Amino acid sequence: MKELRNELKGIIKYLTNKERKTVQYVLKNEEDKYLRDYSILTIPFRNDLEYVNKSIVKEFYDIEDASLINKVDVMIVSIILTLEKHLNQDIKEGFENSIVLDNEQPEFKYLCEKTIEYLESK
Repeated sequence: MKELRNELKGIIKYLTNKERKTVQYVLKNEEDKYLRDYSILTIPFRNDLEYVNKSIVKEFYDIEDASLINKVDVMIVSIILTLEKHLNQDIKEGFENSIVLDNEQPEFKYLCEKTIEYLESK
């Protein structure tokens, strides 16, 4: 089984046993690391997660071609919109400012930190 990213470990303590089992299932069954990580990151939002479709994602990223959108893009937009709604902060700007072209993915770490802030505010 794949190992949980360090950034996600801080979120696990907020999850129910059922949600932790879902994390284990995703770790075991999802091969794509980006899809795996962002799928796990959506779990703590439970019923608060904002629904987005390709039209919303196209507008969010200001792109015309919907074929450029993948599942991870949809999850990122959903997470950002949920965090903005509940934290009353400009998460999109913070996310975009944290993007660096390397393997460390500081933008993922940023979303994890904001997710913990969201969980602590509940």
